[in-house]
Amino acid sequence: MMKYNIAAVPYYLIDFTWPHVKLIVESIIAKAHGEMNIDTVKAKLKSDSALLVICLDEAIVKGLAILQVEIFDTGLRVLNLSMAGGDVDIFTGEYDSTLLEIAKNLKCDEIRAIGARVGWDRFLNKKETNWKKISTTLTYKVED
Repeated sequence: MMKYNIAAVPYYLIDFTWPHVKLIVESIIAKAHGEMNIDTVKAKLKSDSALLVICLDEAIVKGLAILQVEIFDTGLRVLNLSMAGGDVDIFTGEYDSTLLEIAKNLKCDEIRAIGARVGWDRFLNKKETNWKKISTTLTYKVED
């Protein structure tokens, strides 16, 4: 596995970082189902309600994740991996341990990820990870 530098980008550096991550964000949005667009993603990052984490090979951004903490009524604190993409395997290796450290620092009980594509989680069965499937999301389109 290639060794990447991993960095969290604070909200006040999003404008500076944006040209380097925009294409990856657009490629992720293209696979989504209307939950986000380029403007809402950037606004969320600039508002400090989400954290951008990037993987760098030298000065080139190879992958990214957008993280948000959700606190449920029961007090369960979850670090949501709300968006991820690029050329990095975010679920294993060094990136996975970095997500775990971020979750610990934010006092989260677990990390959750929701995939935009059906079957995206199949590759986890081929790797040794601590990830497990806990739910399935269905949609029913409401038409006029």
